[in-house]
Amino acid sequence: MSTGLIISDLSYLEEVFGESSIVAGYAFVSTYTTTGTGFSGANAAALALGAQTNTNTQTLTKVQSYDNFSFSYADATASAFARTGYSSDRAWSSSTSLSFSSGFF
Repeated sequence: MSTGLIISDLSYLEEVFGESSIVAGYAFVSTYTTTGTGFSGANAAALALGAQTNTNTQTLTKVQSYDNFSFSYADATASAFARTGYSSDRAWSSSTSLSFSSGFF
């Protein structure tokens, strides 16, 4: 019984040798957060294309519910850096959402 895909078992694949030159660095980031009564969500994405690249994403969500009070928090950050030769690009994004609710749930 196989538990995973083994590339060497795919006989119809063949190696292709060559190179692709990246003429410039490219960086893209995206963040999204949402909160509401009793829930929170966060998403962060980072893409960097170049000879030298660095990406970082962080998310944090928190929901605290009490007898008649609810607090929801979501935070997302993303950064990307790319460089090829003398051309470079960097991008940064951040999103934060807060929600406070009171009453009986």
